[in-house]
Amino acid sequence: MPDGTPPPFPVFVTFVGVGRKNFGGKVSENGELKITMPQGRYYTELLVINTDYVQGEDGPSFFLEANEERDLGVIRLKPKSEMTSQSLEDKSLEENILAEAESAKGIGKILVLIL
Repeated sequence: MPDGTPPPFPVFVTFVGVGRKNFGGKVSENGELKITMPQGRYYTELLVINTDYVQGEDGPSFFLEANEERDLGVIRLKPKSEMTSQSLEDKSLEENILAEAESAKGIGKILVLIL
């Protein structure tokens, strides 16, 4: 939590590797998660089971060596009410997509971006 305590609601951490191989699980009541994974490159995703909180920062991306033990540190949650800059970015993106869609070739450009 923002105050450094473990969350009182479920939080799941997923480490996504090459080939979309996923490793992870639910954070314990102590706010910890221990996973055994093979060597590889990973990025971190969080699933927060609470509508008032979101992941505060992007989780770490890292390369894990064979037989390496690593502490990835703390990933803090943030109250959703503090995410104003994110919502502004989303609104700007939405306006750009709508403007692009209204142009003659806009839908084609949007479909190319999606693919």
